[in-house]
Amino acid sequence: MTEVFNALDGLEGTLLFQVFNLKVYSYALLIYDIILFISDEVRHIWSQPWSFGKVLYLVARYSCLIDVFAVIWLEFNSGVASECRTAYALTNWAMLFGTIVCQWIQIMRTYAIWDRKIAILIYLLVIQLVKIVIGIFELSKMGKSAKFLPGTPIVGCVIISPDTGVFVLYCFISFIELNIVVLSLIRGITHWRRESSMLVHTLYRDEQG
Repeated sequence: MTEVFNALDGLEGTLLFQVFNLKVYSYALLIYDIILFISDEVRHIWSQPWSFGKVLYLVARYSCLIDVFAVIWLEFNSGVASECRTAYALTNWAMLFGTIVCQWIQIMRTYAIWDRKIAILIYLLVIQLVKIVIGIFELSKMGKSAKFLPGTPIVGCVIISPDTGVFVLYCFISFIELNIVVLSLIRGITHWRRESSMLVHTLYRDEQG
């Protein structure tokens, strides 16, 4: 245990400090982005009638703030095992929720560029549902098996029992992303040959972004 704390102390001014800075920069950019575009959002989103698309956008746009809160709590709490477990669970579930919402948007866009073909929608929804089930199972298992070191002045929670389940979940998320990209490219070739309007350019630019 002493060796672990000594190793952490040696990293105080290097790796951990750099990771901390990176997180702070990321959160600052997120807040800056929200502030920068809030006037456009009020004009083009908030003032519009409520719809499924509007709700989906707002959830995707602002649910990431839950991720920020969860990660900050994980990094800066007292290091008590019960608090670490709760913060760790909140971080994982918030990230899974955010992934699901963002991929729902991608699925609806892919469904639209395929002229609302039901087969495409059903296929994407099935693999999305499988991912959700895998995610719930793996995150539940990770939450129960996670172990933490006592808190240190450097970091609040240090996880010492990594689980390979998160890798399985990551692979399946990547599989869904690959399906969406391939379907978009297949349809994109046809659209580019048939028409090259600004709407088509925007649709595929955002899809790959």
